[in-house]
Amino acid sequence: MSDQPSEEAMRNLYQFLGRVLPKYLGTEIREEQRRDAKELNSEPDRHRSFLSREELPNNLSAKDIHQFTNIKLRTVYDLMNKSPECGGIPSFRIGKPLLSDREEFLRWWDETKEKGRKWPSHK
Repeated sequence: MSDQPSEEAMRNLYQFLGRVLPKYLGTEIREEQRRDAKELNSEPDRHRSFLSREELPNNLSAKDIHQFTNIKLRTVYDLMNKSPECGGIPSFRIGKPLLSDREEFLRWWDETKEKGRKWPSHK
């Protein structure tokens, strides 16, 4: 008997890998986002907010937006992956990180708050 796997066993393995690997390779970024969310939720200051709009960095990460707005991190990622024309947060990628320009985000935030008001604001 040979130590080599049979042709049928190899064919089955290739078929299995052909079905399974694309699913896992496509979820690499989502897994990173889940790890970020889990890590953020385990931090003692997870509810810390920035004191002012001026404290926000020029390029905001999902964590920065989460801390500023107190919107769930998973929801922030969903909004950053959504087109701004459909209500999403204006964002861009440099490599893997998903970022948003501070001024574009603040404009989006102000417009979104205004649309969501139940009563007109007294300015």
